[in-house]
Amino acid sequence: MRILLFGLMFLAGALTAPGADRALIVGVDIYADQTISTTDGSVADARAMERLLIDKLGFSPDSIKLLLNEEATARAIMETFRTWLVEGSRPGDRVFFYYAGHGFQAPDDNGDEDDGMDELVTPFDVKVTKLNGKTVLSDERTFIRDDRFNDFIVQLSGRRVVLMFDSCNSGTISRGGGNELPSRYLSMKQTRGMVDEGYSEVPKDGQPRDRSLVREDSLTGKVNGVVVLTAASPYQEAVSMMTPDKGVRGAFTYVFEQLIRRNSQEKLADLERDVKFEIKSLAGKGLIKPGGNRQLQEPQFDYMSKTAISDKPLFGSDSANDDFAVAAASALFNPLSPITVRLDVSRTRFRIGQSIDYSVTVGEDLYLYVLVFSAGNKAFCIFPTVNGGDTDNFVRKGSIAFPRGRYETIAGEPVGKDVWVALVSRKKLNIGEKQDYTWDEMFNRIGLDALRNATFDMLRGPGGQKTPPAAAVDWQASSVVVETVAN
Repeated sequence: MRILLFGLMFLAGALTAPGADRALIVGVDIYADQTISTTDGSVADARAMERLLIDKLGFSPDSIKLLLNEEATARAIMETFRTWLVEGSRPGDRVFFYYAGHGFQAPDDNGDEDDGMDELVTPFDVKVTKLNGKTVLSDERTFIRDDRFNDFIVQLSGRRVVLMFDSCNSGTISRGGGNELPSRYLSMKQTRGMVDEGYSEVPKDGQPRDRSLVREDSLTGKVNGVVVLTAASPYQEAVSMMTPDKGVRGAFTYVFEQLIRRNSQEKLADLERDVKFEIKSLAGKGLIKPGGNRQLQEPQFDYMSKTAISDKPLFGSDSANDDFAVAAASALFNPLSPITVRLDVSRTRFRIGQSIDYSVTVGEDLYLYVLVFSAGNKAFCIFPTVNGGDTDNFVRKGSIAFPRGRYETIAGEPVGKDVWVALVSRKKLNIGEKQDYTWDEMFNRIGLDALRNATFDMLRGPGGQKTPPAAAVDWQASSVVVETVAN
């Protein structure tokens, strides 16, 4: 789209998204401690997920890093997550993390779990021992607590994030075996039963873990755009299966892969329903069995997002043409801010040459900026505008109609979609002295990195800070996708 302001035309459209995909896939079949049971099929699951990202979800091979078996140490997983996924991505990008292997549960170390237990993933180098008949993790440096994943999630807010665990991350992170397949519950080879009398004991009476004792909402409302997929509910075992080609795979990963290959654009809410249905169908055919507590695994889809994502496909994009629009909408939302703002455009589709009218409604007196984000790493400020002679962008509470001066906003070539954003701030921002920006430049001026750091400090920082600093709540945004079509 080109926007015409007093005869000035500028380009706001292209064909390629500016974001970069980032994926980290971890699969552990064997462990350095050879007394730990193997988790056959985890590496096969990891390689299948790599192929799925490339074949059906548009990831390039060089955007994916794999850590398999001896490569998947605790240090390597955390360091690669930090450098490749967090530091290697920016707001709006697609980020995917996958883990298949053993899991465990251990006493909470910081008081944030009401039932006193943390959930863990157990990398290749995990160190365990037997103490009074219980399996005990003996070296904190060789496993990863759920708290650490929460830290990562905070730093990924504003990206389009999918985290997938084929081992529970909200209960006894385990992988039992139907049809005598090896267990992915962290057990020692010399034990006779599937479940050790350890910290991750599955209740003998078949009752699930009491969800009221599991405080998993510390991130709710404070991050945006994150989906967490887990293979089973708390205290349920996630089982393996034999595939039609006689390979061993995790039932959850196998079902998920088949459904995405069938329809990669299926809405998440529908995908969750279909995954659960297929798991029950496999059990009905005798291909998988309930775990040691007689419960069949029930996969969980958890959404941590202030913007609606359950009615969207994975990563929120309905098509390649919508990808950059979803990226901008995901990035430009402040989950910490109480400020209210709404952008209304007279309609969302315009023919070339038509005038575009819009309005912005704000809940308090604020500075207002109207921005247009386009594919090709382009961003523009159309209000305030020196060329239109409308530079006073401190607006009063209520609704403001635009254009409000003697100028017009005209739809022009090229045809396509743009994301219009009404950004409001309690403080004047360094935006508007020029018209064209890159996405990164605009994100820096808005302060998205500062927002991420403030969110991290509030949730995980020293002293358990409860109130975010003013700078983190001083702005908010509302977005609308506007399309220009040929006459």
